[in-house]
Amino acid sequence: MKKIGKLIKTTVECGGAYVRPPNNLSSNSNMSGSLSTKDKYFPCGENCFLTIESPDKAYVTFDLGGTKKLSYMYIWNFAMQPFYQNAGMRKVKIETSLDGINYQELKGKVYPYILAKAREDCLASNLDDGKNSPIDFDGLQAAYVKITPIGGAGEGNHGIYVEDISAYGLGKVRIYEAAEEVGKNEFRAVPAHEWSAEFSNMDGWGGADGIFCVPLDGKETRGDTKKTLVLFSDTFVGKCNPETKVRQSMNMLNNTFGYLTNNGYDKRNIKFVVGKDKRGQEVSLITPQEGSEYYYWLQDAVTLGDFVYAFTDNVISFPEGPPGFKFDVIGVDIIKIPIVKGKAALDKYTIIKTNLHTKKGFFGCCVYPNTVSSGMPNPDGYVYVYGLGKKEVGQTLLLSRVKEEDFEDSSKYVFWDGKNWSNNIDDAIPISQDGGSECSITPVTYGKYKDKYMYTHMQNGIDRVVAVSFADSLTGPFDKDIPIYSADDDYDLMSGGDCKGVYLYNAKAHYHISPKDELLISYNINTSCYQSNMNNCDIYRPRFIRLKGV
Repeated sequence: MKKIGKLIKTTVECGGAYVRPPNNLSSNSNMSGSLSTKDKYFPCGENCFLTIESPDKAYVTFDLGGTKKLSYMYIWNFAMQPFYQNAGMRKVKIETSLDGINYQELKGKVYPYILAKAREDCLASNLDDGKNSPIDFDGLQAAYVKITPIGGAGEGNHGIYVEDISAYGLGKVRIYEAAEEVGKNEFRAVPAHEWSAEFSNMDGWGGADGIFCVPLDGKETRGDTKKTLVLFSDTFVGKCNPETKVRQSMNMLNNTFGYLTNNGYDKRNIKFVVGKDKRGQEVSLITPQEGSEYYYWLQDAVTLGDFVYAFTDNVISFPEGPPGFKFDVIGVDIIKIPIVKGKAALDKYTIIKTNLHTKKGFFGCCVYPNTVSSGMPNPDGYVYVYGLGKKEVGQTLLLSRVKEEDFEDSSKYVFWDGKNWSNNIDDAIPISQDGGSECSITPVTYGKYKDKYMYTHMQNGIDRVVAVSFADSLTGPFDKDIPIYSADDDYDLMSGGDCKGVYLYNAKAHYHISPKDELLISYNINTSCYQSNMNNCDIYRPRFIRLKGV
């Protein structure tokens, strides 16, 4: 038997009329909760599934919260004494779906599927094959799983109730992802649907790009409990129809924030923060000085002492640009935000002007605090600030640095010329020829590339491929890109129907909210067609993957 992966938490829909749980149940966390494959819970409580007598239809559908690669499904059959002992489902049709509309029947090695009666030892009953084997999905990808009893009394269940009156029940069900086994010298990326789902919001904050994360305590080490400030750029605010995904109302802001609390990797909660003026109208939280010709997109940030410092792209309209890219960056500011009682005082920020912009490029797309206070390995007291260099097609990656105590003074920044640090911003040369518009640099503490530094970005800036490359030091140069994940499924799903011009970008790792044996990586989806974003409010938001082995 193959290795079992992570348990999937589901929401559940009942087809037909049920007496346990109540009819039209929309969710039941106990059906796929925290219990293990060896659980001995006897399935006879209120959270079990049992239809009314002789229902017109009966099925149970599990919504997996996104497309996932499946390993096994464990079933504890229904066993309430005394009258419904035989109501547990027997012969069933098992179907899977990617969209919840079109289903395909599962036909594995033990097809057709006959479920065993509930076991007296209270373990999972599973299949009636003499071994009580679980249902094997063999790595099939699905977003929904449906179980439907076939036939009447004695066929679709394990016997009649009375006078040929049938009822159909299930106890507990556990569905597991396929295990991702990664060797010491390998790494592999898998979707993190549970994180992506946190940013699918139908009322209020309704999608954004950017998504830079900064620990409010300044500790960049991963695997600990954190309170994180999340910075977003252009943001949709309004309401969406949760079924059709059509935007019903919309306001576009240049930036918003969020507070992310994660107690360990799997327990997370995000609260979105949208600015409002005195009249209660939604507004951007961070704006330039009155009279400025530009607006702000927020870039990477760092906590130093009692302040969060966020870099900006100072953006103006550029009508000559291609569809979806009619803008230009003309400068870089630093936003200084005080931390008061563990929260960012977003209404008390100040603006620090910088000279971190030149015709050749601009800085702030990635910040690496190599300081003692950050907890990063081998600290040297500098904050490394990466930038984007301009070239004929695409962008390159540039580098500057500054002493922690001089961070606010951009005249103290020095720039890497390939051999030495220069005071002249125009001396900066590329340390990678592939510059993602947003990106990350993280230390590697595990596996083949241990003790190196990893550069995470979207290949070619805008693409479907998340790539990484490695260097021996923070100054690079970073070696050849290694593709780790192709987001073809997201691209194909978002490109269907009325959605045109979809593109993917802004891949980056979030080091301090990752566990100690893998990295959480996000990327954004957008479209150059404004109407597509109105037709589908799920396009424009972050998606996440987990990179194992680093």
